Amino acid sequence: SKESPTRSSSSPISRQKKLRRRRSLSFTRKSKINSADRPLSPSFEFKKPHSDSDILLEESRAARVMPLREGWLKKLKKKKTYDKFWIVLGDRYLFAYEKQDDEKFCECIDIRNIAVLTEGNKPKFSFTIVMSNYDLQPVQLVADSKGAMTAWISAIKSVMTESDRTITGGVYKKFYIKIFEAEKLSNSDNYCSIEIDGLEVARTSTVWGSKTPEYFQDYNIDLKSDVERAMVKVFQPGKKGSKLLGQVAVKVGEDVDINSEWFDMVRGKDEGSIKLNITHIDLGDSIDFYVTIRELENYPASKQKRHRAVIAEHGIESRLSTVPNGKWKNEKHSFSIYDREADIILVEIISENDILVASAEVSLKEIISSGIASKSWPLKDETLAGRIKLDANLKIVKVLEEERYEELFQFFLEDDYEILKMLQLRSTNSKLIATHLLNVFEHNDMTTDLLKKLVQVELDQITSEDELAVIFRSNTIASFGFEYFMRISSLPVLNKILQSYINNIYKDKKSCELDPYRIKQEKNIARNLANLMGYCNDIMDSIIENINFLPIRAREVFKDLFDRLGEIAERFPNAENMEAIQNVIYIAPASFFFLRFICASILGPNLFGLAKNHGDVSVSRDLTLIAKTIQNLANLTHFGFKEPHMEPMNEFIDQRMGDMKQFLRDLCTIPESVETFPMARSRINFSKDMAHLVSLLINQEDHLVEEFGDDNPSINRLMDICWGLSERTRPPRKVKIKEDEEIEIVDLEPTFDEELPILLDLSNLETNEEKNIADIMHDNNENQYHTLDENEPLDKEFIEETTVLVD
Repeated sequence: SKESPTRSSSSPISRQKKLRRRRSLSFTRKSKINSADRPLSPSFEFKKPHSDSDILLEESRAARVMPLREGWLKKLKKKKTYDKFWIVLGDRYLFAYEKQDDEKFCECIDIRNIAVLTEGNKPKFSFTIVMSNYDLQPVQLVADSKGAMTAWISAIKSVMTESDRTITGGVYKKFYIKIFEAEKLSNSDNYCSIEIDGLEVARTSTVWGSKTPEYFQDYNIDLKSDVERAMVKVFQPGKKGSKLLGQVAVKVGEDVDINSEWFDMVRGKDEGSIKLNITHIDLGDSIDFYVTIRELENYPASKQKRHRAVIAEHGIESRLSTVPNGKWKNEKHSFSIYDREADIILVEIISENDILVASAEVSLKEIISSGIASKSWPLKDETLAGRIKLDANLKIVKVLEEERYEELFQFFLEDDYEILKMLQLRSTNSKLIATHLLNVFEHNDMTTDLLKKLVQVELDQITSEDELAVIFRSNTIASFGFEYFMRISSLPVLNKILQSYINNIYKDKKSCELDPYRIKQEKNIARNLANLMGYCNDIMDSIIENINFLPIRAREVFKDLFDRLGEIAERFPNAENMEAIQNVIYIAPASFFFLRFICASILGPNLFGLAKNHGDVSVSRDLTLIAKTIQNLANLTHFGFKEPHMEPMNEFIDQRMGDMKQFLRDLCTIPESVETFPMARSRINFSKDMAHLVSLLINQEDHLVEEFGDDNPSINRLMDICWGLSERTRPPRKVKIKEDEEIEIVDLEPTFDEELPILLDLSNLETNEEKNIADIMHDNNENQYHTLDENEPLDKEFIEETTVLVD
């Protein structure tokens, strides 16, 4: 489908054109009937016989009939407060019910998205579920006995293992979506949520005080079933629950490639229902439907006047009568369907000024199978509710058996990780590459070795004191890899360090604001300063006290980084700013431990499992000031003229500077022993991560060739292995001609007495082989000339796109 053009207010559109712009039985959303001065949103498609909630309800009923395990469990609500739920384990979801006999579940967990399942220390008989998407809150459940806890963990792990088996040897999907910004929202406090199959899979941070929020957050969502659409919703947070402000459905499919496009959102809330009488006759090559539109039920009376119903693409209209009861003219309409794969038709409610205000999805399959003549179908509010800007695409990779990837993994290790060092220097998708790379090395207990090699490559690039001062500030595989490593190795320790203090900040709501422009009474500044200092001192004390809970393998990597930085700092004995050079050995480790781990979790505690929800505007402000203060301390810098209101916190920085340096030295020292702490390795599917790596590396081919040349043996071997594993046809490389490159033009004038030289010898090519012009001409060393008209301009675009195909 193509994007609908913008309609100007001066160009009238006939009723026939308006009808043609509505959705058809092929379920292509060509556009909404829109107001004259508003541009139409980009199009999307979907085909779904039931709503997402109906699908989950069917799954829950199946689980109740044949549960893998069921029973009462307690779920942590707040500190030392629990709710009791009847839990049912199915072959795909974990459903929670408030009562054992309830038909509808109140919560559910997609077991396929569980990353870590670990036994807890406190309270007794507890276990924690951590999702593979760290944006989702971990769940702590408590059983009545140790035996019950063990049985639950075993049962859930068996479902997780079975899910992994279905991945290997099949097709694996990853849905990428980036949320840029929104505009024209009705509320200034909001956050964005992504739902798939009725479950929230990702959520942005809350943006306070803006009706044009900027989110700029991206997500890679694993899809382990056929999904046709994702719902992007904007909510207003509140004490009694979040209020839906707007939503849009985005198609999930191979042909989806949304690049920074704006989508119109609709309110999407329930707006009553529409009652229809529908009968049908199957004529073999078609099905005839007879529809009578009866009335609107529980529909706002203010909206009923002069509204009409339209069945898209079939020209069926029925206007509301002017009588108070809102009944329709009982006119019978008919239409035929020739596509037996059609699942739904759309009934739209159109206002008098041709604006779509509500719609109902009518399931044709349900009508045919059940023979229902009269039924009420729920209406959804289609009133426009702002716009949102998105990126979205779907990556599909084929996952092979684990042994098929062994050659590629061994190649990663050859020559002291040479190929990975080359990737560190030139890659454009560093975050994803780092994530999958660390997973496959974590699977083989080699993560620390990998990080040491990547860090060494980063340090080898330093040639001046200025470069040393900004080390690890760019987004490379090493920096993203270190950040991800801290999550998979030390996330439980983070909970021990910060959980109680985050709870107090959320509960106490003691203001830490020091900016006089944000405070109503300046006399409160002294009290707020004491609050901020108290929180910062408590958190620093907790960090120092719990250092021995950090796993030894994390401290090994920090020690290696600390030692190497010390060696590099010695290269600049006459540096102009010796203090800054000497402090680098502290600041670089601090950037990984504090900036990307501790302070990041303080700023977004819900993203690290430290809080259930985003804090309100005052709590978020307090967390920001605490994180900013601790990060300045970690950077060994004071607040200055840019934030004069924060200068009183320099007293705290001076007091704790020595403690910070000592902590960083201890962090970079390997102790003889560490405190025991329940840890669990992330759930990793080696084949899945290798398959995604293969796809990512193939996409890097042009960048690697540009950096290292097309004759680099390591790059060529890497690409040969990856293309072989992808089981796709490898396209020829393009011939690129530089702007300043000179091409020799040879005038060949053959006569009848002499044969024309062979320009391209194709005798050495096998059947069905593809080769580009540059490679073939390189193979024919003695015949590298080609004829060009000396007066004809060089068509570079033609040369770039030309390939030789030999059948």
